[in-house]
Amino acid sequence: MTMNRTNKKAGNVSDSKANYFLCVRVTDPQVYTSIKEAIDWILDKDNQYEEFCYTPEMLHVTICEICLETEEDIHRASQALEESSDVLLNNLPVSQLQFKGLTTFFEKVLVADVQYENDFRLFCETVTSKLKDAGVNVVERHDFKPHMTIMK
Repeated sequence: MTMNRTNKKAGNVSDSKANYFLCVRVTDPQVYTSIKEAIDWILDKDNQYEEFCYTPEMLHVTICEICLETEEDIHRASQALEESSDVLLNNLPVSQLQFKGLTTFFEKVLVADVQYENDFRLFCETVTSKLKDAGVNVVERHDFKPHMTIMK
């Protein structure tokens, strides 16, 4: 699990926007190959989209988004994850994520749909719950819909 900063700006608590997210990196070489084939097909049609394509190192499935506005917020989130490490390790999913089909978000972001088992959903809920319990501002703008962004 990785915590990455997004390029979004954080607002105040009442209109919080995510500026960090927790994710699972995608490292399967077969997934890389399939994504590369899809991107190559798109770029063969119109190479103007090249700068929007994710590289293999960027591929991930987001677990949750959070708003961390201060160093104290960052420390609180890190501390929550560290203190929850035993629970999280004991609840790591054993199932494999499956990537099936492509779709878009608002016709602006190309994503691969993720098929997942209940253990992955429960793990994500546990992460989110532990962060909330520690007072971390978890941003929940949509229903849980795991996906892997390919172009943005």
